Amino acid sequence: MQFIPETIRIRDMQGNILAFDITIQKDGPFTAVTARYLEQEPVRLQNAEFAEMFHHCPPETPVYAEGYNMLSQTEGTLENPRDVSGLTDRGHYKLPVRDGFFTGYGLLLILDNPIRLIGYSSAARFCGKIHFNGEKIILEQDLGGIEVNPGETICLEEIMLAEGNDRELLLEQLGNRLAKHHPYPEYPVMPTGWCSWYYYGGGVTQEDICSNMDAMQRQLPALRFVQIDDGYEARIGDYLQTSDRFPDLDGLIAQIHAKGFEPAIWAAPFSASADSRLLKEHPEYFICDEEGKPLASDRYTFGGWNQGPWYMLDGTNPETCAYLKGLYAEMRKKWGIRYFKLDGTIWGAFWFGVRKNPRMSYIEGYRAGMQAILDGAGKDSYILGCNAPMWPSIVVHGMRITGDISRNWGVFVHSAKECFYRNWQNRRLWINDPDCLLLENAEVTVVGPDGNPVKSSTGLTDEELGFHRTQILASGGAVLNGDNLENLRPESWELLCRCLDIPDTAARFDDTDFTIGRQMIGDDLLITLFNRREEDQLFTVDLAGCFDVYDFWNDQVYGRQVPSVSLSLPPHSARALRCKKSRKDK
Repeated sequence: MQFIPETIRIRDMQGNILAFDITIQKDGPFTAVTARYLEQEPVRLQNAEFAEMFHHCPPETPVYAEGYNMLSQTEGTLENPRDVSGLTDRGHYKLPVRDGFFTGYGLLLILDNPIRLIGYSSAARFCGKIHFNGEKIILEQDLGGIEVNPGETICLEEIMLAEGNDRELLLEQLGNRLAKHHPYPEYPVMPTGWCSWYYYGGGVTQEDICSNMDAMQRQLPALRFVQIDDGYEARIGDYLQTSDRFPDLDGLIAQIHAKGFEPAIWAAPFSASADSRLLKEHPEYFICDEEGKPLASDRYTFGGWNQGPWYMLDGTNPETCAYLKGLYAEMRKKWGIRYFKLDGTIWGAFWFGVRKNPRMSYIEGYRAGMQAILDGAGKDSYILGCNAPMWPSIVVHGMRITGDISRNWGVFVHSAKECFYRNWQNRRLWINDPDCLLLENAEVTVVGPDGNPVKSSTGLTDEELGFHRTQILASGGAVLNGDNLENLRPESWELLCRCLDIPDTAARFDDTDFTIGRQMIGDDLLITLFNRREEDQLFTVDLAGCFDVYDFWNDQVYGRQVPSVSLSLPPHSARALRCKKSRKDK
């Protein structure tokens, strides 16, 4: 695929093609495009579109495409794409679609021979879309209605076009280039701890936090964070005021510090409910409708899973950014909190509404707001993005990479797939957060990201729980438990302790079946095997050397100084094999 200036069309908000002087600069597989506006009047820009390109691949060729939002991923084929999860960009969030095409964001992998990667290797101002079907591909950048003046030059997002036989190597190239443009703020240790959401949900109380913290101190003080999730706040948007279930949040956080742990807290920074103090006192902070009034998000998209419809803060407004910086600086100063789980951040990055600064795109506004939060939280903070726009969020320390977990076999399978498609991002774009580790059955109901209740089953087998546990290990990411620690069995505490031996890398898989993963844990090789089938599955793995092979979870010996290992796994199970080099190979 080649780009020439004549094939790039930049349109105004009415769809008219405008006169621009286009400059194209190539750097290996990367293409940078700048455009100087040649007309005489200021204009607002709708999009930049590259000509339709025939991909010359069979329509049944497998694909993987990223979503705009964290919850959206796509697999299937060029002709028949298939959603990985149920909460999609086009369905749940109602993002615009193009007739006759499916839309990916940031990345499209065409899993042909050779594999082709089409992606965006920067995300500073504009939303990079990739439209595809069984015949064609169209690259489009949503310019978000930004205003430009005569003679002004804009830089479009960099495009990567590459092919090769190694899927992981292509993704590594893309990740390294994204990190070059947007270096992530590295965090020195992998976060570990406990989170309240997946046992208590929004009904969590101060007493619940205390009892679990006490159990942590008795059983596993090596855990670091006590995460107070959604439910402590008075209203969405008012995070310094607490609900009746938290009569003394100051005292609770002081206890967390006193017991040797660190408090972590949830917030939805770009959202506020209609009855929030923030919206009532500062309507000027918010994205507006055409009449200048704060705009309810449900006019165009999903309105929020609790206390909706939510209103959206405007990051293009310097006053809004000053507020965000001040809020997180106050939470840091008042409570000593350095870990912030920022949920629903996509509400700061939707495409619609009137913003304060017409010369800033919605992506720029979102990134400005996120940077204000980072500045307020401080340099040694940990900012976790969740329910977030993917590429625009390459500014955080950590990122949730899966949908919400629950105690359900089908959810375990989907979560593993969502996670492994994104393993390449770990410690390259951010620290991957595969969501909470669940060690035991429990019958609980929490609210899902679509606002509907999600009930956990109590019928998971030990093998199924082991599958989920091994998926967390293979992610190489953060480890936060989501059980009721007060009732956790001794054997579960032992497993949780072993989870703190976190691999140095995320597992690499040969293909998108995601059955055999390889990663390093110190000087050792870690092999993870996954059987999603309804019948036994035989695995034979060449170790490329002689190793002593142990089960990561229980130290069972599978072989000493062996060059390969063969195991038959029962249905719905996984194994983690720690492979230590024999002395003669050292």
